Amino acid sequence: MGRGKQDKIKLPTNWWPHLLSFINSKWQYPDAPVDVYKFTSISPRSIQKAKKSNLMTVELFVRLAHELGFDNYEDLLRVLGGKTEASRLVTPIPTSLSLTTQRVNPQWADYRDYTVRAARPWALRCQIATESPYFRFGFKLLGEDGRVFGDGSIKSHDANMIVHIGRNNWDRPALGITAHDIFLTAYMSGNFVEENDRFLFRSEAKLVAPIELQVDRSYCVSLVVNSRKFFRSIVPPPICRRVVVYAWGDREEFRVDVTDLAIK
Repeated sequence: MGRGKQDKIKLPTNWWPHLLSFINSKWQYPDAPVDVYKFTSISPRSIQKAKKSNLMTVELFVRLAHELGFDNYEDLLRVLGGKTEASRLVTPIPTSLSLTTQRVNPQWADYRDYTVRAARPWALRCQIATESPYFRFGFKLLGEDGRVFGDGSIKSHDANMIVHIGRNNWDRPALGITAHDIFLTAYMSGNFVEENDRFLFRSEAKLVAPIELQVDRSYCVSLVVNSRKFFRSIVPPPICRRVVVYAWGDREEFRVDVTDLAIK
């Protein structure tokens, strides 16, 4: 017994060149006309049929959108129509901001909350500068209805991941971390990813560092500091569309200046 009639999506005229252009701009791939199939499990035969008819089954198109990093196939349809990729952040993102002590919030945290519309892979990049002896700076990936704060802290036990760097104003000999050192900590749904804070590098009193949160096509999250990748973890897909940028001081006064903030 054959398969029943499948619903189809009408593809825009010239969708194929727009698809190749998108792949080249997203991954800087030099030979997209030949190697586009490396980005999708859809067969060349199915692609050729779509090129002739400008039609594709809903099932195949949804799969193509997902494999190219779109959670919503309508965003891919927009790109194939020659329009720019959907607004990358629902909330406009400033190029710079200052995060300072907010005593009304748990851990005296300051934050900005953004919803990401960019297709994966995407990266949130910035440069931070701080002279605070004690500080934390990092990111929380969370779901649409996820909690910015848990019960009395930034950590919460819903689906989320927190990764941050920090500095203490005292030495911790047992961990090999001094008051001059920058360290990394990560949590998954409120639980430590690693048992202890991890030493990253020694810093002057004024820390200036580029930092980048990356989310790749496979929902792998990485944290890059000073052009070095220090952290990598797979996360649930539903938390890859919202990111909160935090700084906090755990009841210590702090200031972290953020510049060159952008999503790529």
